[in-house]
Amino acid sequence: MNIRATSIIGGVLAVSLSFLYAIVILSYLRSGAFFPSNALEATILCIQAVKLIAILSIGRLRNAKFTNILNIWAVEILAVPPLIGLSISQGNPAYTTLAGEIFLAWASAMLMVFPTFAIYKLTTMVQGRSSLTKLLPSATSVFALLTFLVAATTRYDATSAGLSGLAKAIPSAVKDTSIATTPEVSAMGALLYLGLIVYAATQWRGDAIHIQLESILMLSLVGTVAALSWAFLAQATDSALLDFGLPTLACAAIVWLFARGE
Repeated sequence: MNIRATSIIGGVLAVSLSFLYAIVILSYLRSGAFFPSNALEATILCIQAVKLIAILSIGRLRNAKFTNILNIWAVEILAVPPLIGLSISQGNPAYTTLAGEIFLAWASAMLMVFPTFAIYKLTTMVQGRSSLTKLLPSATSVFALLTFLVAATTRYDATSAGLSGLAKAIPSAVKDTSIATTPEVSAMGALLYLGLIVYAATQWRGDAIHIQLESILMLSLVGTVAALSWAFLAQATDSALLDFGLPTLACAAIVWLFARGE
């Protein structure tokens, strides 16, 4: 696969996910329901934004292992265990309350900032010609995360004011099966699906592009069956977590079997 082909496919994946992310940001700014309510939440949100800028600006961090990047994002969590320990040792519940506020604010801030890095990482995976067994779970996971964020920021009011309310709204969004049928999510899901099909069906040999028709037909057939099963599952259960989790696991298993056979 040549550079132009990988750029186009990476662009398709980035556009589909970036569009959903833009909906999240616009809904967040328009409603104002999840704006930081105090200095602690504002500080944590700013720290996450600074981390994002640093990671994207420094080549060594951009190319670091994903587990190392997660460790950078989760530095604030280190403050939670000592606060809980102080609460137990001194019998002061205020420390536990503070620990909970830090955790919820960190989770909400990461949910808002992390998708930018995740979308960038997916495009680099396409550019680096990663295997479908790595790309498919990553792409679907980011898509599911953004879908839940769309539901949380556009349809749900925070149970309490402030940035931490976003983390509290996510569980309600996970239970909502209607989020997968909204026009925006459906259109961007179809675009993402098309990009993954082309990526899987396009074989690279040197600088030439070879497309195997049987691969396209097979993936289209599997995708159609998965979509029909997905619709049936949505009617049979009210858990969006199952609606997203089971199809993703099934697709990952199919890809793994094909890769193993080759």
